[in-house]
Amino acid sequence: MRHQLILHRYPEGHFVRALGKAESKEAEQESLLLEFEVPYRPFGRAVLDCLPKEGDSWVVPPKDSGSSVWQGREDLRNLVICSIDPPSKSTVLERCCTDPKT
Repeated sequence: MRHQLILHRYPEGHFVRALGKAESKEAEQESLLLEFEVPYRPFGRAVLDCLPKEGDSWVVPPKDSGSSVWQGREDLRNLVICSIDPPSKSTVLERCCTDPKT
């Protein structure tokens, strides 16, 4: 929509693309992702190649298993963590905070 004049019943604009059936869950999700510029397109081959070969069946190994997965990492799954995206949404860095009471 470009604009809507006060005396006109309908807004002026041009068609860009269809988002889905009106009032459908899919169309609402699509419009929110577009409005807030959330990237949601499929990942490229380079990204997919970094995932575990087990795919959806992969699970985090127990901490005491001696797995190389834990090398240089700390298990924070018992903490409540909130990530805050920067206003620009253009950086991959995020600020994370945890509740010290947990």
